[in-house]
Amino acid sequence: MTPEQIDLIRIVYDYTTYHGFAPTLREIGTRQNRKAVSQVSGSVKYLSGEGYLTYRPARYRSIVITGKGLAAIGVGYGRCKGCGHAQAIEAVE
Repeated sequence: MTPEQIDLIRIVYDYTTYHGFAPTLREIGTRQNRKAVSQVSGSVKYLSGEGYLTYRPARYRSIVITGKGLAAIGVGYGRCKGCGHAQAIEAVE
């Protein structure tokens, strides 16, 4: 993974942890100093294809970090009993 890809996952993680919902593509782009939302969209699609993120196209704030994505940024995770999504449980030292 490139540093930019790890940074994107970290941005989604930090934003979601603080706000309780995912950032928009534009908000991610602003944090990464990208001028075009299409650049962010391409990165999210790539990371989704690689299994680091999931998202629903044409839905705002639908990005979810998978267990693989959490592991890539050094965050431990467990599975939600209700829906099966990966959930951060603690930082990995």
